[in-house]
Amino acid sequence: MSTLYPNIRIFDGNNVIPSGHVLTQDWHISYVGVNPPATIPDNADDIDGTDKNWTLLPGLIDAHVHAYLLPGGGSEVFKTAMKCGVTSMLDMHNDPDLVNRLKKECRDSSELSDLKSSYHGATIDWGWPKPIVLVLDPSEENVKRVDKWPKLTPETAEDFVVKNKAQGADYIKLMQENGHCMSFHDLPPASFELQSALVQAARKHGLLTVAHATTLKETMIVLRAGVDGLAHTFCDQSPTPDLIALYKSTGAFVIPTLCNIATINDAERDTTFAFAHDPRITSRKAISAEEISCMSSSQGDCWIWWY
Repeated sequence: MSTLYPNIRIFDGNNVIPSGHVLTQDWHISYVGVNPPATIPDNADDIDGTDKNWTLLPGLIDAHVHAYLLPGGGSEVFKTAMKCGVTSMLDMHNDPDLVNRLKKECRDSSELSDLKSSYHGATIDWGWPKPIVLVLDPSEENVKRVDKWPKLTPETAEDFVVKNKAQGADYIKLMQENGHCMSFHDLPPASFELQSALVQAARKHGLLTVAHATTLKETMIVLRAGVDGLAHTFCDQSPTPDLIALYKSTGAFVIPTLCNIATINDAERDTTFAFAHDPRITSRKAISAEEISCMSSSQGDCWIWWY
């Protein structure tokens, strides 16, 4: 299958071509340029941008998702991502069986976004996100599911990385959470030794590492351990010169998830209140008044499901 996009405004991720041409073949971009491609397949579809005021740009990446399905739900929910221009989703902690099923369905359908995943995150005994997941769903089935999560130590770090890679993991997700931003003040965080062992093992086996951290202290720990990137920015205080220097020296990236973080520090309280009281939400019989109240509040004051 081939498609030609002639006479169209193009943003290639770095530069803008006011009027150019793009050719895709078998779902891959084979040509981008100001002039038409030298060879165009006879059966190519033609989507002409002349006088259309269209812009063609690379597919968006949703860099932090949790690809869970509601009971009875299927992968068709991911069609929404594709409709919004999201062609890749990065899952940040999930059960391997579900991920493998979803990956296959995404590969087999042109209507579903590509899915990458860490599979199970590098969890510790009673560390993040186990307590919050059990508070939200204390059912026996969920307890059994969560009990299968890793309970890592520095000694078992490499075995975990090897197992995750064998299952199909695209990267390794570290969990560095002390709970202070979300009223979990006694939550045990992972040790620096564990995170260092995980980073070293991941590099040895050719995988990147990304880390959950929501406080400055925990962010500094994983950066010093050598993590490749952060899966959230932190929200308990302002950035410090030491943090900025550490980011610069390590070259680590950050997936800020600002909308998410803003619901913890009240920066989006008006927006969340309006969302929680929208008739399309309040009319749902399955949503209780308590849940609506929680959605209207800072997430630091409520039990939430994100990691």
